[in-house]
Amino acid sequence: MKLIRTFVEHRLAANLGMVLMILAGVWAITQITVRLNPVQPMPWVHTDIVWRGASAEDVEKLVTAPLEQQLKNVPDVKTVRSSTRDTFTQVRVELERDADVQEALDRVKQRVAQLRSLPTEIEPPVIYSLRQRDLVAAVLITGTGSIDELIALAREMENDLLTGGVDQVEFTGLPVQEIAIQVDTRTLFELGLTFEELGARLSMLSMDAPAGTAGRGQLARQLRSLDQRRASAEFEDLPITTADGSLVRLGDIARVERRPLVDHPQLSVGGAPAIALFVRRDLETDSLTAARSLNAYLDALRPTLPEGVNLTLFLEAWQFIRDELSLIAWNGITGLVLVIGALTVFLRMLPAFWVTVGIPVTFLAALLGFYYLGGTINAISLVGLVMALGIVVDEAMVVGEAVDYNQIRPPETIG
Repeated sequence: MKLIRTFVEHRLAANLGMVLMILAGVWAITQITVRLNPVQPMPWVHTDIVWRGASAEDVEKLVTAPLEQQLKNVPDVKTVRSSTRDTFTQVRVELERDADVQEALDRVKQRVAQLRSLPTEIEPPVIYSLRQRDLVAAVLITGTGSIDELIALAREMENDLLTGGVDQVEFTGLPVQEIAIQVDTRTLFELGLTFEELGARLSMLSMDAPAGTAGRGQLARQLRSLDQRRASAEFEDLPITTADGSLVRLGDIARVERRPLVDHPQLSVGGAPAIALFVRRDLETDSLTAARSLNAYLDALRPTLPEGVNLTLFLEAWQFIRDELSLIAWNGITGLVLVIGALTVFLRMLPAFWVTVGIPVTFLAALLGFYYLGGTINAISLVGLVMALGIVVDEAMVVGEAVDYNQIRPPETIG
């Protein structure tokens, strides 16, 4: 009651407080993150291991089982699950709800590095934590030319978008490629080699292999020699030992090319090849800001595209947020007009004006508190704001009428 009496007796203080609420609320709007979905904790750490040429039984016995046993005793681990198939295994560690994901990720990496019983033929384990990323939009690349032209454009767009601030770019329709080595049978006969011998020598010359360890105890780290070739030119330069001991360059005796994997599913639109890019943003990035950057990049890229190549936006998730914000703005404007009309009929113009001003001031103050509590503007919070809008309008009319009534009373009877 003392606060009410203070504002009644000192109207400047009330007006000054209102101005501060407006300024603070406008500042909060510029700082608060806009996203499609609310932030959800993802307490998982995954470990992916590839062992080429191994059966599911061997992977399960020699890789998955030892890895599960090694990770069960990691602090804050709730459960350990795995899935295994030919040449691949994934071990998923579920953490306690209050666990620090980054600390748990470091512990899992350390435990995996300490495991010495894994086969030397496996590729380096890929250990990562799941991160929630919202879809901003998807871009469909279509063209009348070859798929290689679209692949080059897709990779260029990926690099540009990641450099420009996009957090993740995923592909659909990007063909899995392989290195094909074609050699004539007569050429092999002249060199005194068979296909099996040539394949074995290529495998020995192009592989990642263990190179020992560095450090001792808990500081020990596994070293690997990265000799795996991944480009056609690198394979062409491999030296091949013939039956008489001489060396020949692989590119001089065989045709080496990178080509799409046979029978691998590909994306097409109207019979023409196509590739889809899914652009995603991280938790700290604003959806509307990311969408504006994506549209600006595509507008600048389209004039430079080769003839017959088109870019089409679809699955624009950010438009849902924009439409919800527009709905709130329209409802707010409609509510203000109705409040002004109703109060003008039954009250004087001045009380009607202040009731109208009070509605946006209330929301600005609420957004300030929402920002400091770590909230975001998302699909769930927008529904809450729409529901609260009707309550605020009703309460504003009731309070406005009460204030207008009390203005005819002497100040000493208020509060």
